[in-house]
Amino acid sequence: EIQTTDIRSGRAASPLEIPGFTAVFSFAISRDKARIVISGRHQAGRATECGVFEFKPAKGSAPRLILRESGPTCDGTWSWRDISLSPDDRHAVAWEARRFVVDLIDLDSGTLKSIRQGSRASWSPDGKLIAILDAGSGGYHISLADATDPSKRRDLGHTDGQTLAWSPDSRYLLI
Repeated sequence: EIQTTDIRSGRAASPLEIPGFTAVFSFAISRDKARIVISGRHQAGRATECGVFEFKPAKGSAPRLILRESGPTCDGTWSWRDISLSPDDRHAVAWEARRFVVDLIDLDSGTLKSIRQGSRASWSPDGKLIAILDAGSGGYHISLADATDPSKRRDLGHTDGQTLAWSPDSRYLLI
């Protein structure tokens, strides 16, 4: 289950039950709350699958596997972390924990494209840019990738920050 809190009152809201998950490594909720994208381990009967799943709470259906984890274990070592949805909720970026690579995931087709080395990624609210934080030797490094063509990048240099957050108008990146 995913715990939710009403930020106005500070009270816990009803937990969101997502059947079958024995581990959740990362998740993101669409703006309209119709789609939840989960990186985790899901058990259906005797079958256990690890990867990225889609769950639609209003439909009450079982989670749909979008992308299967490539590793030999199902312990989270090979999973995707820090999922960030595009504003249109059709794509996601996340970093693959084992390889420290930021991947672009098409949520409808399940196709995957590695963008670059990185340990965090965040989609801008206007959908035009993807901020990437790479924890390499010598500290953290920030770059911006064009969301339509991630091979087009702009280097922002080194930082001591370890998180990424966009301003609502996409003008500022908080690190």
